[in-house]
Amino acid sequence: MLFRSWTPELKKDHLGSVKMTVDVNGTAQAWNDYYPYGMSMGGNRHVVASADPRYNFTGKERDVETATTTSQGLDYFGARYYDSWRGQWLQVDPLTNKYPGMSPFNYCGNNPVIFIDPNGMEWANEDDKSEAQKMMERILKRQQEIEKKRSDLQSEILASIMDADKAKKLQEKMDDLDLQLADVKSAQSEITALGDDKNNVFTFNSISASSNEGGTTVNQKGQISINYVYGDFSNEVHELKHAAQIQQGLIQRRGTDLFLKGITQLSSEVQAYQRQFSVTGKLPYSDIGSPKNFNSVNSNYVKGIYYQIGLSDYKVHPYKDFK
Repeated sequence: MLFRSWTPELKKDHLGSVKMTVDVNGTAQAWNDYYPYGMSMGGNRHVVASADPRYNFTGKERDVETATTTSQGLDYFGARYYDSWRGQWLQVDPLTNKYPGMSPFNYCGNNPVIFIDPNGMEWANEDDKSEAQKMMERILKRQQEIEKKRSDLQSEILASIMDADKAKKLQEKMDDLDLQLADVKSAQSEITALGDDKNNVFTFNSISASSNEGGTTVNQKGQISINYVYGDFSNEVHELKHAAQIQQGLIQRRGTDLFLKGITQLSSEVQAYQRQFSVTGKLPYSDIGSPKNFNSVNSNYVKGIYYQIGLSDYKVHPYKDFK
């Protein structure tokens, strides 16, 4: 084993492929360019004697001992080996049943310029990971806001200990904040669970801002598509909750269809609007008015939700028949 006195820094591209390795002084020790399916471009590759040449395409380790006269070596992804010279896996995709229209040996649905396969099982868009991280950051900020409100409210409760009626009302507000806080924390856990799921692939899809609502569907690639109105964080949070219900098995899929199992249509929407309330505080109009707290986002509120078409007074109630 060769020991080095410096820790190499790996410079990567949008796919995670190692483009350059530099030493502690910032001096390039290795650089590399790749063909779309990961094979190194011979004329654009350079490695000095002290550099570690193992990590290459999408940051995976290339087993140089498997190199042949044609192949530069196999890349190890965890679940299986990949041959960048052929642009194919050497083993069948463990999740092949999810993609019946694709060869179990092809790489990233034959679109390696946009997609990566993090572990040899499923492929994901880096933009989806970025979007999930942005959501996580906004939700964490909301958690901090609620915790600040709780802290201030606790001080008010202690100050009103001699006024039973006031203390009771303040405690009711505290109980509501506790429900919101628990829901916000659940949102963070669910985002993590979506990213870790090995049975489903989730993707974000923004739709026209002129749309009234988004929707969570299964696309032709077998991915769970979280379709949200562009620029509408409340709607994105709402649809993310439905994706979590799929991940939890409350909503299941058969082909490109989704069906309920263990939850009703109405309960599914109540949970999604409660999440929307907890994280953003923004909710659509309802015949019964605007909810004042977490528990008032209930079945009656959801059934009364409406939107109007154009400038007319005609109301559309999308959930009025839900049970």
